[in-house]
Amino acid sequence: MKLRSAAVFFLIFLLSAGAFCGDLRIVLNSASLTSVTVRANDEFAVFVPGVFIPLTDTYRFTVKGGGIIVNGTECSGPVTVQPPTKEDFLRLDLSKGQEHIYRGALEVSKNGNLLRVVNVVNIEEYLLGVLPCEMSTGYPVEALKAQAVAARTWSVANMNRHGKEGCNLCDGTHCQAYKGVNIESPDTSLAVWSTTGKVLLHGGKIASAMYCADCGGESQDYRLISQTAPEYLKGGVEEPAEVPHILWSHRVALSEASAKLIAAKLIDTPLTDVSLAEKTKGGRVNALSLITETGITLVRCDRFRTALGTYNLKTNLFTVALEGDDLVFTGKGSGHGAGMGQIGCKYLAGKMGMSHDKILLFYYPGVTLGQLEP
Repeated sequence: MKLRSAAVFFLIFLLSAGAFCGDLRIVLNSASLTSVTVRANDEFAVFVPGVFIPLTDTYRFTVKGGGIIVNGTECSGPVTVQPPTKEDFLRLDLSKGQEHIYRGALEVSKNGNLLRVVNVVNIEEYLLGVLPCEMSTGYPVEALKAQAVAARTWSVANMNRHGKEGCNLCDGTHCQAYKGVNIESPDTSLAVWSTTGKVLLHGGKIASAMYCADCGGESQDYRLISQTAPEYLKGGVEEPAEVPHILWSHRVALSEASAKLIAAKLIDTPLTDVSLAEKTKGGRVNALSLITETGITLVRCDRFRTALGTYNLKTNLFTVALEGDDLVFTGKGSGHGAGMGQIGCKYLAGKMGMSHDKILLFYYPGVTLGQLEP
């Protein structure tokens, strides 16, 4: 795959070993088990170096000693599983009784005492199983298209995220949530196919298209998350005041917060209060003062949120108050706050009628739109 720009050499270098021809290798962490079964609607083949395994429509994989058992035949792996035709899907039955359906091929290998399953899939078909996980299928079509371009750009920019494992990305939120064919929907699939190959560039190179659920009204400077950030991620993009942001609150007993903070080794003695020690110009919390029975400890907000649970403290745009023996957090927005805010994206597309191109240029000032080619 190459770029219609001066970024051709950069992309080949980024993707390592020149191996990227439109396919991604996705580690399926959800399938890290001792046994899995792969099915199809017709007979299909598995490929194992030096081993012949009869054709069938079902293959069961289990771990044994230093190898893998495939329908009773022992082999060292890895085992490549190809669907009967390019139009067919592979059905991955997990031992928990769940069935996950995937486009492309599967590769099964041994990883310690477990199996590792990798989905080898075209980047556009991969995005079909990403988009419904990352944005509601009920969003306006131009918002879905903007998300498709952002997710495609992020995928290419982060293709070495699991390079040490011989793969590109994983199927969890460490990368982008991916659930294969099970999650696909007509609206999100249309958004992917209608923007096929479209990506964001900056200076002729693939951009870092960060996005979040809700930036809370103003995008965060990504340097607060990562020590460096390109110009288009330095925050300060203000959304219209009418955007209906996510409002949240979280109440937690001092004793419970103390236990979590002590477990995270942020304090040594019980908590008595918390105050905001440092905030950005946009009102985001950089650091907090943890007041204990023995003194005050200054802690970065990201470590504090991780200790108390990012599902509880949804972002770093919040206030905190002590009410009796409870800490009460009140906040706005959800996620890291950098790049495109999906709630704002929905508003710009649905209420203001903005095209996906204009939405992307709004959230990533200074980028240009480019096209990937096979």
